[in-house]
Amino acid sequence: MVKRKKVRDSNFELMRLWAIFSVIMYHSISYYTIFYSPENEYGPILWLPFRTAVTLFVLVSGFYHIRFSVKGLVRLVVKVLVLFVPFELAAMLINGWGGVKSVIGCLMPIAKGPYWYISIYLCLFLVSPLINGYLKDLTVQRRIYLILSLSFISLYLGLPRCVESLDGGKNLLHFVLLYVIGDTLRLYSKQLKEQIKLFYLVLAFLLINFGQIIFFLNFHDTALNSFRLFVDRDNGLVLMLNAVVTFLLFSRIKLKNNAVNVIASSVLVMYIVQQEPTLRFHLSSAFSEFWNPAFAYNTSGIEDSLKLVGYLTIRAFFFMAVAFLIDRVLSPLWKLSEEFATRKWGKIDTYIAE
Repeated sequence: MVKRKKVRDSNFELMRLWAIFSVIMYHSISYYTIFYSPENEYGPILWLPFRTAVTLFVLVSGFYHIRFSVKGLVRLVVKVLVLFVPFELAAMLINGWGGVKSVIGCLMPIAKGPYWYISIYLCLFLVSPLINGYLKDLTVQRRIYLILSLSFISLYLGLPRCVESLDGGKNLLHFVLLYVIGDTLRLYSKQLKEQIKLFYLVLAFLLINFGQIIFFLNFHDTALNSFRLFVDRDNGLVLMLNAVVTFLLFSRIKLKNNAVNVIASSVLVMYIVQQEPTLRFHLSSAFSEFWNPAFAYNTSGIEDSLKLVGYLTIRAFFFMAVAFLIDRVLSPLWKLSEEFATRKWGKIDTYIAE
């Protein structure tokens, strides 16, 4: 008898694929709107359903807990270095190197590159053993206090023109808040499943996502447009609620699919590739050779804007597919770096990890 290989649950892997697709869509819609159709007010509205991506990534990290290891740390850093430094150095050689500061910046992509999410996630990764240890024995009262206090700091003090370092939720403190919420969703997952019916989750998801689009389509040119700070910022209250509802929806999906798991294992590389300037430029050019509609560069109405979203959806899948292939080709290098890290510095895990 042939023993079947056990396939782990794929619902949250599918969610991670939705999140990276959302990242690419948000970046693409904003790019095409800002650079080619800045007068089009519909693009910034149609990107709103894709704004929960970062929140979803951190929620799932809190749900499963980050398992600190030197191997994991090296895996993250090496992938960024390999997929950023060579391409940017080559671009400098071709287009002009721009001075010593440019070269130094190129060699420090996590600190000075276009990867703000990876920079903050790396900080979360480093402090995760301490957070996990604290959450382990946390009472209900202290958990509530922790969420409320972090929410006050990030959501209120992080409002525009308040505390600059907290503005927008792109900081470690906000990531810790999301991590704790993710852990709380895990802790009370059974109760949430029993008390919240799937119908209400679907209804809430549709109301939030279609509701925000309809609202801002009608009021984008009025004073009510100021409510965008709740839906178009990583520490926006409605955005976070939307992410939690989305997270709970994916938690209800029963799926075991090895293909989904394998593709989702390349999510980090997908993120790095779509943000790497030189790679992004050449991939965009290659896709434009395949399909380059006029409406993408002169989007003026809701109909053209919807066409643009459809066009960029296909483009996003193209980016994901290419990044997946890059990750597969470079997988031996990732494995070698992890083995080297384990051999040289693996003992550190015994002092730091849980």
